[in-house]
Amino acid sequence: MCLASDILRQNGIYIASNISDVYSPVELNFNGENVNIFLLPYFNLQMARSFLKNENISSLEEAYKYIIEALKVKLNKNNFNILVTHTFVTGCTCDKSQTSLQIGGSDEVCSNTFSDFDYVALGHLHSSQKAGNNGKYSGSPLQYSFDEPDKSKSFTLLNIANKNLTIKELEIKPLHKMQTISGMFSDIVELGKNSPSDDYICINLEDDMPIYMPMEQLRVYFKNILTLNTNWINGKKSSDILQKSDAINRLSNPEHVFKEFLQQICLTEATEDDIKIFNQAIIDLKKDEHK
Repeated sequence: MCLASDILRQNGIYIASNISDVYSPVELNFNGENVNIFLLPYFNLQMARSFLKNENISSLEEAYKYIIEALKVKLNKNNFNILVTHTFVTGCTCDKSQTSLQIGGSDEVCSNTFSDFDYVALGHLHSSQKAGNNGKYSGSPLQYSFDEPDKSKSFTLLNIANKNLTIKELEIKPLHKMQTISGMFSDIVELGKNSPSDDYICINLEDDMPIYMPMEQLRVYFKNILTLNTNWINGKKSSDILQKSDAINRLSNPEHVFKEFLQQICLTEATEDDIKIFNQAIIDLKKDEHK
């Protein structure tokens, strides 16, 4: 898309792909209010050293300070100046599915670094939150992992008048929510019968026995299952290993396998007659094998 950035810019679509793009601000006028928007895309430490021709830069915060210092000549204090950038601001909160860009803080940037701007629109963190006195993460428009199902999502609307800023959050109601369902397979099936859902779902099976084609069976009730985890596969504790060993022993018992098959696939319990017929079939089969 950056290849067509000049053409798109002429039509009101602005794409920044290089650090140097920050020195060509988007100049807008709304009802007599002059707004300058400086677009500074994501960059890492090596990219900053190369751009600034300074191998002694030791952190992203230091790189930001060099870049903003050179930018000050373009900051008209009579206008409302907005910086749009992608970084991790010190003190903000990561979701479980995210981490700060680098352990140790070398990729963290203090919010005071952006004090020359009236507002800083930040990207990187999925949760909407303030970052210092003049910065804000709008957050992702939708949940992007099962670690954030209960967090509301929104657009951030800025209203600028006489260089005064008011912020309004416009809630986003997704077509499909994200939720995690944990429990025994039979309980989850029963839940699906009573309350089927088209949400995006993560299933955590707590059975200590393998279930025959669980995804296919559960999608009858939960058509948008994205992830299925099972204790049978993921168990790592010694107690889990013992459970698996016991389960394997049970699987070596043909009668037990037959009962499980009727329960899971035919949704019925084996009767005494069923078991007699099955056991006789096993005996006959073994006789045939020895002929």
